[in-house]
Amino acid sequence: MGIELFRDIERRWNTGRHGPEYEACADMQVRRNWGKDKAPQGASWGGFAGAGEIFEVRRIYNDVTFLDEFLTPEFVETRSCSTTGTTRRRGGWWW
Repeated sequence: MGIELFRDIERRWNTGRHGPEYEACADMQVRRNWGKDKAPQGASWGGFAGAGEIFEVRRIYNDVTFLDEFLTPEFVETRSCSTTGTTRRRGGWWW
């Protein structure tokens, strides 16, 4: 899962799928289409924000904080990692 999560970070940063505006968007369809016009074609290593973010993440986070910060509902959904949903009591995502 680790390498796939790093690839997801690279893709998210290359397409602008991060930050307060993106995080505040509750519409999953809008989030799926967010920044598709910004996506680089072909190999994306080097020259894009995503590559730099990967090195920054490796420098700052340990295993636990890495998962807490970057394991997103979209990542879990697209890779069928587990069952996801919301709960009334907590009011947020769980997996």
